[in-house]
Amino acid sequence: MGESRFSFFVTDIIILLVFLGLIRIIFRFKGLGFLLELLFLVVMLFAAFIALIPAYSGSRGGWGFLAIIFFMILLDLLVIYLKTSVTGKAFMAVLLLSAIGFVIAILNIKKDKEEEIISTEEPEEEKDEKVYTNFEPGKYIASKQGTVYHSPKCEWANNIKEHNRIWLASDQEAKKKGYKKHDCLK
Repeated sequence: MGESRFSFFVTDIIILLVFLGLIRIIFRFKGLGFLLELLFLVVMLFAAFIALIPAYSGSRGGWGFLAIIFFMILLDLLVIYLKTSVTGKAFMAVLLLSAIGFVIAILNIKKDKEEEIISTEEPEEEKDEKVYTNFEPGKYIASKQGTVYHSPKCEWANNIKEHNRIWLASDQEAKKKGYKKHDCLK
């Protein structure tokens, strides 16, 4: 869990720096190019905030969404480079940070998947070991509140409430506990 929190913190810093770098890059544009890049930036910023919520809890979906966001930013940087041939420190920093963020997100997806597989597998010892529970009542039945014991088929035995039932294995056990035979047993 500690590694995941550290990855999340690093990813937060990377997202912040990437968006600051993108702002610096797109404010050099004019006209329609500026509006389209600004719209893209706002959409990606909103999506990143949404993706950070499940990523904080370590969800694979959140990290996957962050990976998609970083991938989209990398594609946007490729389009910017092809259309304007913009290069410089800010462009290279945003490119490098986006690539690092993408790798971190992918690694967290794979790490969570491996942990999920490990946690769902049972150890070999537990797979072979089966637990059987058989409840076999005794030969006789009595009530905790009564003084006589009955055959389980006795009409009076059926009137004993479930929580008051006591099962007895033999006549000797019944007599030892102070119960007398009912007429159904004579």
